[in-house]
Amino acid sequence: MNKSGAKERQAALYEGRITEEGIPIIDVVADGYWSKKSYKTNYSALPGAAAIIGKGFGEVLFLGVCAAPSRVATSHITTTVPG
Repeated sequence: MNKSGAKERQAALYEGRITEEGIPIIDVVADGYWSKKSYKTNYSALPGAAAIIGKGFGEVLFLGVCAAPSRVATSHITTTVPG
């Protein structure tokens, strides 16, 4: 993803697409989702994801995933401290 961002940055600099402060301006496409299924409790579950893709080259610049464990899953997890 860092290489993709650098490529988009270089293209913007080459095209002269910069702010007055010298920050490159790149076009992106962003999309995401947030799960609403929560087994008939409050319909606002925790899992979700988002992605930002550079429009110039179509490469992923950012990918974020939130997949918090459910209460059922955490009740079966035991933590051991080494030592």
